Amino acid sequence: MSQILLPPSSQEPQPPAATAPQYNVPPPQYTPEPLKKPSRFWRIVKWPIRQVLKGIYLLGSAINRHRVISLIVLVVIAAMVAGGVVAYRTFNPAKAPVSSISASGTTSIPDTPFTVVNSAQLPPSNGVLLWLHGTKTYNAQELWNSMSKQYQNAFAANGNTQTDLQQTLNGWRSEGLKFDEYIFAGSYQFPDGTATYTVEVVVHEGQQRGILTWYFRTDPAGQILSFRDLSQA
Repeated sequence: MSQILLPPSSQEPQPPAATAPQYNVPPPQYTPEPLKKPSRFWRIVKWPIRQVLKGIYLLGSAINRHRVISLIVLVVIAAMVAGGVVAYRTFNPAKAPVSSISASGTTSIPDTPFTVVNSAQLPPSNGVLLWLHGTKTYNAQELWNSMSKQYQNAFAANGNTQTDLQQTLNGWRSEGLKFDEYIFAGSYQFPDGTATYTVEVVVHEGQQRGILTWYFRTDPAGQILSFRDLSQA
């Protein structure tokens, strides 16, 4: 029997790879990071805390070693504190309550959260005095003369005349209404020269008495610009 020979392979056999020699290499030595220096701020904050704790420790140690002396020192400190409180209360007495009433019956007023001006009373203007005298004597001519031209025009625009004003005064006189007193309750002058006046009028009719509140506004010349009766019915 004949034997079939295969052709030689084109790839040459590769020699076995050389094995690298093994060496026992020690691991690298670990070097820790240097400690960070605390910040300046933290050192400043920590120093008084450390001193306080140190002082508390030393004080506790001293009290433990000298208990009798420590007791005497505590008694002296307590007496000094009590004496200081008594002296403070003696030289700084407590203020009276805001709404307290004194023996004379007057009430103390607290500081107000707004401005209160107690200005001097303005002298009554000629127009206001003429109006008051006209009501006292039931004279409509004086009332008309006390008005400014502006007020006279407004009075006439409402359909009123001096004759109507005289009829009103005559009606008051026939009813027995008499004007007893005129009390100036307040006044104020504005920067433009105008002023306001509040007058309390004491009146009576027969046996009945009452108080009327009249409010005037005058021009710089003292003539009446407007008049309002603020009396309650």
